[in-house]
Amino acid sequence: MPRILFSLAEPRVLVLAVLCASVTAYFFSLRNKTRDLRFLIGAFSCWTVHFLISVSRESFYALPVTFLLAEMCVGLTGLVLFVGFAYNFRGTRYPREFRVGFISAIALVSACLFALLQQILTNSTMNWCIGSGTSVILFLWSEAVLIRKWIGARTVSEGRPYRDFASVFLLSVAAVGVYFLRDIGLFPADAASVVSSLLYLSTLGGFTLVYVNNALVPTTFRVKIVGATLFTILAVLTVTWTVLVPSRGEFIPPPSDAGEYVSPTTSGANLSTSDPEVLRRLAIQNAVVGYNYCILGSAVFVLTLFPAFFRLSLVQPLHALVEAVDRLDSGARDIQLPVTFNDEIGRLTINFNQMTRSLKAAEQDIRSYAEALEFKVEERTAELARKNIENERLLLNILPAGVAERLKQGEDVIADACSEATVLFADIVGFTDLSTRISATELVELLSGVMSDFDRLAQEQGVEKIKTIGDAYMAVAGLPGSRADHAQAAVRLALDMLEAAAKHKTPDGKSLQLRIGINSGPVVAGVIGIHKFAYDLWGETVNIASRMQSRSEPGRIQVTEATYKLLKDEYEFESRGRVDIKGKGAMPTYFVAEGSEVGVCAKEKLQCAAA
Repeated sequence: MPRILFSLAEPRVLVLAVLCASVTAYFFSLRNKTRDLRFLIGAFSCWTVHFLISVSRESFYALPVTFLLAEMCVGLTGLVLFVGFAYNFRGTRYPREFRVGFISAIALVSACLFALLQQILTNSTMNWCIGSGTSVILFLWSEAVLIRKWIGARTVSEGRPYRDFASVFLLSVAAVGVYFLRDIGLFPADAASVVSSLLYLSTLGGFTLVYVNNALVPTTFRVKIVGATLFTILAVLTVTWTVLVPSRGEFIPPPSDAGEYVSPTTSGANLSTSDPEVLRRLAIQNAVVGYNYCILGSAVFVLTLFPAFFRLSLVQPLHALVEAVDRLDSGARDIQLPVTFNDEIGRLTINFNQMTRSLKAAEQDIRSYAEALEFKVEERTAELARKNIENERLLLNILPAGVAERLKQGEDVIADACSEATVLFADIVGFTDLSTRISATELVELLSGVMSDFDRLAQEQGVEKIKTIGDAYMAVAGLPGSRADHAQAAVRLALDMLEAAAKHKTPDGKSLQLRIGINSGPVVAGVIGIHKFAYDLWGETVNIASRMQSRSEPGRIQVTEATYKLLKDEYEFESRGRVDIKGKGAMPTYFVAEGSEVGVCAKEKLQCAAA
């Protein structure tokens, strides 16, 4: 005779068992197992066993009541581990409370199981609301911990994971709450199985999704696709079974005398095949078997063949794009990915290849522009350096080196007082008359040659040229740097200048002659002007030196008594007596005697000629 094997609730429980086993396998495959993840793996492992036992219970075999107690024990153990997960998710904020709470949850479950076991041992009526009520308490406990963490979060983003898990645990509270209401007689038994199964289905999907999106270690896209597909297919099968297959009319037998739990149709062991009710229930059994094949086949397909398809069509192209982006970020530019499929990822790959080509071309343009700009900068820098050198040279032609340096450093007023210096003035005898007898070009060439010789001689003697005024030449020894032999240097320069001037001939063949005046004493030196500024000297010493030059004789060097006293032991002098000096009256003056010691340059030339 036929025997009924399955109840109408069995396909829904089988879906939950498959989903729990899949989630457990996924969590177990993760490498970095944090403390909260270990609690989660343990909880889902217990729930997988719990639902497998439920599948056996919903199959029409006689089961001992102790077997149902084991189902309750495994389920409650999973809930205790969920409490541990709630405390440890993203770190333990309340370590002492976690230890006390975890031990208290274990004690609560132990008390519940002890009460149920006592009812079994005393053959009392099983009060299953003790177990479902304990489940409600444990889920509410986890919910409270997560809400507390959510409220205590410092920012919205920090509290979002706790809020999401609290929402998922709320579905779990509703699922076990339905069973609790059924056990106390406030909810229809047939509807309780359907509603609770759908709530559990939503809980598993939501729990996995929330953990994947908030895990510290990111998951792969393939896991999300496969998980979402598996959940969707099984959810559709569950809803379809619940809606299309009638859930009423099953025979619910009483418990057997042997204390065994009897499945809803076990009593139909000797049913007649001529009975229409038996035929209807056999048809339902065939539908259950067919749905079981659909559930298991869908799970096998999604977990084996589906990942391979998505690995080829989605995951590998995405991984190639991610690796290419990493290579692009590290500096590689010769990157071109093959376009495997003509879909969104294929178009994204085409755009990526175009972007890399454009980026490479842009970088080459930028590099070429940078090289050209660098060349221009170097060229401009060299030009500026040349101009700086030229400006430096021009500045040194106008100012002494030390004074020019002070001016470049931004010193506004440059003025120095020198207590001992010797000032020299020289002019060309008959230059005014000469300028009327020769052309302008000849005059300038002649004057330029003479002054250039004077500049060279002044540099050799260490005497500072001050300026030229027409055919007059002004220089000072002892400035801008002081020196003890300033008078000696000035006289040596004067002797060299006389010799140098004699080498220059006028158009009629006559040698040029100079009148030179020298005076020693204190002077003031400084830079004046803004445009075409000049280094100049002031003071009575300068005025008297100028008078010495104007009252000197052609080819002679006239010095004041101050200079004479400094040089009388080194040079021979001829007293000129007292000479009337404008502004000073009669002053004793002296000529440097002819044949007196000549300047350094003249002496070297004489030595070379003698040799």
